[in-house]
Amino acid sequence: MFKGYNLVTAPFPNCHGEVEPHFDSCRLEVNKWVNYLRTRSGFPIVKFEEMQHTESPSIQGFWNPFLNTPTAFNVAEFPDDEAGIYQADKLSATEMVLKMAEDCRQQDLKNVVVTEG
Repeated sequence: MFKGYNLVTAPFPNCHGEVEPHFDSCRLEVNKWVNYLRTRSGFPIVKFEEMQHTESPSIQGFWNPFLNTPTAFNVAEFPDDEAGIYQADKLSATEMVLKMAEDCRQQDLKNVVVTEG
């Protein structure tokens, strides 16, 4: 072997192998290549191409979790009590049932006839 010559050989279980020669490589670079080969499957790297085409691509843009947040949060001092409160757009099922029960109680109170006797 030559001085400063490192040969990294990676035999894979699927009968493929890869050999990486390194001349005057530092330990960190050889370590990088060993880790790269360790995490490979051994199959050749191929480019997956999408077999779809559209004449009018989507203009909606990418969704992100901060898309519909109020802009007041941009200048808020965190931790902020108001920002941490969950505000649901719709009533939950429990809240709907409680509201219906309260409406029934109100209707029953209106229909009660008080008689003195």
